[in-house]
Amino acid sequence: MIPESQSFADKICLKTVIQPELFDCRIAQSFEELREAYQLVYQEYLSRGYCNEKFSKIHYTYFCLLPESRTFLFLDRNMSQVFGTASVILDSSCGLPMETLFRDEINAIRSEGRHLAEISLLASSRKGISGKRSAGKHTTKIGTIFNLFRFLFNYARFAGVTDLVITIHPKHELLYRSLTFQPIGTVKAYSIVRSHPAIPMHLDIPHFCDPRFKNQAVQTFFLKESNPNLFRTKPAHWDMQILKRLFEEAKPLPDEDLFILQSYLQSSHDIFSDQGGADELKPKSTF
Repeated sequence: MIPESQSFADKICLKTVIQPELFDCRIAQSFEELREAYQLVYQEYLSRGYCNEKFSKIHYTYFCLLPESRTFLFLDRNMSQVFGTASVILDSSCGLPMETLFRDEINAIRSEGRHLAEISLLASSRKGISGKRSAGKHTTKIGTIFNLFRFLFNYARFAGVTDLVITIHPKHELLYRSLTFQPIGTVKAYSIVRSHPAIPMHLDIPHFCDPRFKNQAVQTFFLKESNPNLFRTKPAHWDMQILKRLFEEAKPLPDEDLFILQSYLQSSHDIFSDQGGADELKPKSTF
């Protein structure tokens, strides 16, 4: 018998079929797309009290700027309007965002030789894909998130990730359990979202892909492979000019974070060799 939580996810998956002619999910490819994504994150986070007001009206972390990170968009093909966004942060020498609070839990998975990635800055428009608030907006919002997660999941598999992790508000735990995420720690106050409660969740990708689950709608939905060419797209934030503009638009990073980012980019990639070097990433705004 399918658990109630799983049945809920299956029902959503059966109703949530992305229409390629109307909607698209892909990696952000320009400064304008990144800004629109981070504007949506800011709007949704601010409305929930997860971030402070910012003059720039965008919200992101330096992890989004690392070369292996990807910011995904779920958008209307005709209007190019972003209805949802999320970033996938691959594990690196910079670590993962949630390690500021759940370091032991992450290290326990790493110690098994697993390849981790964190889902971060997840946001879905309150208006939903219809562009209007309606009685069914909650289901539509979840549908947007499910479509995003399908692309994030397939990208993670494409990138060789074995384990996805995420921090969520405890009130959403049942939903994530329905997607076979499991808690790996206790609820704590998370300073990154202004001390709101957070619980760490974990998805074992090889377990999720077990053939024994192939008849369940949630597995069928998420295991429907995306075009791998979508994941080979050069992301916008590998471009020095994009990086500089993001630094200029947003509140400057703390010195320690800026140093980590600069050092990592210089040591692991040659993208700066003909663009002036990572030392050019100096915050110019005083927001």
